[in-house]
Amino acid sequence: MRCASVKRLRPPFAELGLRARLTRARTAARQPHAIVLLLVCLAGLALRLYMREQWRPALIGFPDSSIYIEDAITGIFNDPLRVGGYSEFLRLMHGIHPSLSFAILVQHLLGLASGLLLFASVRRAGMSGWVALAPAAVLMLSGSEIFLEHAPLSEAVFIFLVDLGLYAIVRAWTRWAWAIVAGLALGAATDVRSVGLLLVVAMLLAVLLTAPGPWRRRALLGGAIVVAAALPIGGFKLGVPDPAEPYATSHALEKQRSERL
Repeated sequence: MRCASVKRLRPPFAELGLRARLTRARTAARQPHAIVLLLVCLAGLALRLYMREQWRPALIGFPDSSIYIEDAITGIFNDPLRVGGYSEFLRLMHGIHPSLSFAILVQHLLGLASGLLLFASVRRAGMSGWVALAPAAVLMLSGSEIFLEHAPLSEAVFIFLVDLGLYAIVRAWTRWAWAIVAGLALGAATDVRSVGLLLVVAMLLAVLLTAPGPWRRRALLGGAIVVAAALPIGGFKLGVPDPAEPYATSHALEKQRSERL
C-alpha cells in the first residue's frame, strides 16, 4: 500500500534537466484541467477587482478590525491575551506602502495564491488535476473568502500560511528540507491565530502516519516541523509580557507604602 503511494509521487521538479522542465511545463499547461484552473484564477481575480472597485478602501466595521489596527499602531505585545501576528502583517504592509488599500490588495493576492497552493498540494499527493481543481475553485471563487479578504481581518493571512504549510508537507515527502518550511509556515499561522497550534499537532500526526518511507524518516520530518514551528511561536512568546506582572508590581508598591507607614 505504501509502495503504491510512493510510486504515484511525481519525481521532484528540481531533479529534472532544464529542457525536461520546460517540456514538462508546456505539456502540463496544455492539459484541460490547467486551462480550467487558469479560467478559475481569472474569474477569482475579476471578482476581487470588482470588490475593490465597489468598496474602498476596505470593509471596516468589524470589532476585531479596530483591535488589529490599534495593535499595529501601538505595538503587537501590548495585550498578552491576544496574538499579534496579523497586526504585525499590517505594520509590514504599512512600511511598504502606507495605505490600507494596499494591505487589502495583498490579502486578495494571498487568497488567489492559497487556491494555487491547494491545487499544487493535491496534485503532488498523486491526485488528478480535476480533483485538485475542487478545493482551489472553492477557495478562489468563494464569496465569503473574498468578503473576508476585503476586510482588515486575519483570515486571509492565516489561510495562506496554513495552505503553504500543507503544500510544504507534501513536498517534504520527497525532500525533507521542505519540512522546515512547513514548520515555519504553521508556526507563523499560530502567531496569527492561536488555533494554528492545533493544526501543528494535526499536521505532525499526518506526517507521522502518511509520509512515505520508514518510521525513522517520518520521525525526522516530524521533528523538523516541530523545531521550525517553535521558532516563530517562541519568538512571539518571548516578547509577550506576563499578564500578572502589572498586578505584581502594584502589590509590591502597596506593600512598600504600608511598610513606610
